[in-house]
Amino acid sequence: MEPQSLLAFRDANRTIDVTDLLSRVSAPTLITHRLEDDFTPLSFARKFASPTPTGKLVTVHSVGGPFLATQTEAGGDPEVSWRQHE
Repeated sequence: MEPQSLLAFRDANRTIDVTDLLSRVSAPTLITHRLEDDFTPLSFARKFASPTPTGKLVTVHSVGGPFLATQTEAGGDPEVSWRQHE
């Protein structure tokens, strides 16, 4: 993706706010957050998980990209890593 496109995408996403709709979500909801994410603070994940009736926030450790199976805190098994946070 071109840098200009990425910045435009980021700016557009900053104008979207669905927080008023979260209390209406009836499906089981898993919100994941990579602890090493320098772009999105953990507070954002908490903001979305909190008002969602069935929302569950799970944090995972990984480096170099989102949820790389070989880099999770459980030694490569993301399912095991997520279960450790339940």
